[in-house]
Amino acid sequence: RAGLDFDKASDLAARYAPTVQVRRLAENVRDELRKGSSLSSAFSSDAVNMPPLVVAVTKAGEASGKVGEALDHLLGQMERLAKFKADLKSAMVY
Repeated sequence: RAGLDFDKASDLAARYAPTVQVRRLAENVRDELRKGSSLSSAFSSDAVNMPPLVVAVTKAGEASGKVGEALDHLLGQMERLAKFKADLKSAMVY
C-alpha cells in the first residue's frame, strides 16, 4: 500500500524493528527475497518459519495478484482473534 517493494519494506522493518527478534525476522525475509524467493517461500523458509496460515494466505495473494489485500485481511482476522482471547481471559478472571 505504501508503494514499497517487499525488499525495501523488509529492509526498513529490520532497521526500525522494536526488538532484536523482529529485526532478525525482517532480515531473514529480506535475505530470502534477495535470493529470488517469492514472499510465501521466504515466509516458509527455515530461517523465517511463519505459521502455515500466513504462508497459505500469502501464497493465495500471490496467485491472485492481491498480496496486500490478502495480508490486510489476515491481519484483521488476527487482531479480532487476539481481542476475543483477551476478552475471554478477562471474563474468566471476573
